[in-house]
Amino acid sequence: MSSNKPESVIKVVDRATALMVTITRFSKPVNLKVLSAASIHAHRILHSLIENRFVERESNGEYWLANDFYRRATSSYRRQPAGRPLPYMEALRDKLGKTISRTIREGDVGRLQ
Repeated sequence: MSSNKPESVIKVVDRATALMVTITRFSKPVNLKVLSAASIHAHRILHSLIENRFVERESNGEYWLANDFYRRATSSYRRQPAGRPLPYMEALRDKLGKTISRTIREGDVGRLQ
């Protein structure tokens, strides 16, 4: 079975990404058993993601994406061409008191409440 996807040289980045993508597929925190299916090195990589504040671990041993991850992603979004209308959308939201949505060509939706 061949894939058109180029093989990554930095496997740990691929594994960390796979873990974070797996976490986003669930609406609540995910346990290590589920995450281990995404990577055989899940525990070690999760520890590093926690140290870098991308993932948080609850006292019951479940994992979820950290608030700091979302803060970093949002600050980056504002600098992207798709994020440039954000200040205008925020002003319109505040003025109307309504949710403002903007669909981006790739199919992503930016929503402010």
